[in-house]
Formats: sequence, C-alpha cells, structure tokens
Amino acid sequence: MIRLTCWDLSLQKGKYGEEVVRDRLQKQGRIAYSPPQGIAHPFDLLIYNPGDGRISLGEVKAKPRRKYYEDNGISRRSYEKYHTIRSKVPFPLTIFWVDEVLGMIYGGDLSRLMMPHRSKDRDYPIACPGGRIYFALDWMRQFWELTATEIATLREYTAKIEELKRDDAAAVD
Repeated sequence: MIRLTCWDLSLQKGKYGEEVVRDRLQKQGRIAYSPPQGIAHPFDLLIYNPGDGRISLGEVKAKPRRKYYEDNGISRRSYEKYHTIRSKVPFPLTIFWVDEVLGMIYGGDLSRLMMPHRSKDRDYPIACPGGRIYFALDWMRQFWELTATEIATLREYTAKIEELKRDDAAAVD
C-alpha cells in the first residue's frame, strides 16, 4: 500500500483549488489555460479575457487565512519567483486564495498587494523571519464565494493533512 504524504495531499488540495478558480473564470467568459500536471511550472493559470483581449497570469493558493491575524500569505521563495516572472512578461499576476475557513476566493494583483499600507494596527506587507510574506485581507478583492460542497472538500483535504502531521509527529516520539 502506498502511503500519501502531507506534500502529496497539499498538491491534491492545490490542484482542486485551481480547478475551482478555473471554473469560476470560465463562467465569467474567460479562458484559463493550465500547464500540464506533474511538472514544475512558473504559474498556475494563463488567463485570456476575450471581451477586452487582455492576458493575465494566475497563481492559486488553497490556503485559509491565518487563525489570529486577518491576513494570508505566500512564501518568500514564491514571491521571488513571481517577481521574476513579472519582470520578464508584461502581464499582471493575480494571486487567488481559496479559503475554506472564510468560504471565499479572494486575492489581488501582486503589484497592488506589495504596496505598503496600514490595516488595523499593522503595517503590510509583513515579511516574517520564517520566510513568509503576509497581506491584509481588507486590501484584497473578494472574487467569489465557495459552495458548501467546495468548502467540505477543502476541509477534508485539510483534515487529512493534519492527521498525517499528527501521525508523523507521533512516529518521531
């Protein structure tokens, strides 16, 4: 029997999040192209809007907001990758967070997210020593609500990931 790892489940959850965002974009009349699965790729979606002819890039994060702060973030490594991409292509890059806790898909253009601003009592973006960069939720655009089925599926992935983490921690003890 092959045992899935936390990484495997995180990838599956991410792929599901990408499918949800792609479906929403297509319902708005946009065409969303994805790279082939199973290979490293610089971004998740190439989005074409036939209405105005614009092309943009999309990156999907199937990750809920932080528990004690009204924000969400990306790794510094991801930020550097996206920044490099943006410096080489003329297309905006939108990050879409698929958040089962808030039941929403929200996000924004990376250039806007990186603009310094104050939210409540904190200055954003916040670059933490642990290697993550956080952005205030009230600085982001709310794109779509998730359905009850989508929330349940995302929570199921999260529960399995947490269970594997507990099992792995117990195995170390």
